[in-house]
Amino acid sequence: MEINLEGLSIQHKQEFKLFKDNDSISSIEQFSDDDSSAVFFLIDNKAYFGFCQGKLNNNFIDAAREYKTKHQSEKIVGPLNFSTYNTYRLKENEDLPHHLMEPPYEPELYQLLKSHGEIFESYLTYEINDFEKLLDWSKQFDEIDDSVMKDQYTLQVIDTKYWMDNIERFYKSADQVFGENLAYSTLSFETFKAKYGEQAAGLICPFTSRCLISKDNQQIVGIILNFIDITAADRKRLLIKTMGVHPDHRHMGLSFIYLLKEIIPQVRQNYDQAFLCLMREGNLPSLFAKDISQKDRHYHLFSL
Repeated sequence: MEINLEGLSIQHKQEFKLFKDNDSISSIEQFSDDDSSAVFFLIDNKAYFGFCQGKLNNNFIDAAREYKTKHQSEKIVGPLNFSTYNTYRLKENEDLPHHLMEPPYEPELYQLLKSHGEIFESYLTYEINDFEKLLDWSKQFDEIDDSVMKDQYTLQVIDTKYWMDNIERFYKSADQVFGENLAYSTLSFETFKAKYGEQAAGLICPFTSRCLISKDNQQIVGIILNFIDITAADRKRLLIKTMGVHPDHRHMGLSFIYLLKEIIPQVRQNYDQAFLCLMREGNLPSLFAKDISQKDRHYHLFSL
């Protein structure tokens, strides 16, 4: 069906146009009710909703469940704007300052989904201001033998130039590193470049961004990609955003620790605040970060 984009925000329009031709996405339908709207769609035969706009109500809940039933999907999950490369999740509160990559805070939609559905997946952002505590905490890694990592891998600094010079290599590694994530879907190289080209590359923090390269075949098998928060006008804030390691190279957390040991001193030297952004609750980075954060904020995906 034809989707009316007139009521969508500029960001939603950009996300829709960029990803609407993704091969993984099908059966796109739009819900409209007075001044509110949303989009229902499938990713690999699983139902999702996203592009939520206006004051959605019980009519939206009924329509979402009807769509789920029609397509024989066990649940319908959202909000997700076509892809985890786009905006997804809702934040629960406003306890932390807004940052550059923050999902929306829509209390009415949050309460509607909480009242009628279940929390499907939870995420956290941690605020770290006490870098002395961060350094003390990191000392637990000093005695870990990471010689296997040094023998098998090379750590490469990621700056704007390296990212752009190797953007096709990063694109190819993304499917392997992040392919197991919830609702992840493969996208074209052209879409990847449009989303993570020069504008995004210009925000990469070269002090703390690294990739792990296998000496065996020169593939990028791990990445920690962090960004300078240009919205934090009054301070130097780092957004620790993307961490991942290829499934075949996950040495019981050692790859993550190897990357972390490298960047922690750089965080302290170059920033006065760091946000560990949007980590899935319960994964290894979130469990580590819980010990050193001063504040946290919660985000959720809901299922109906």
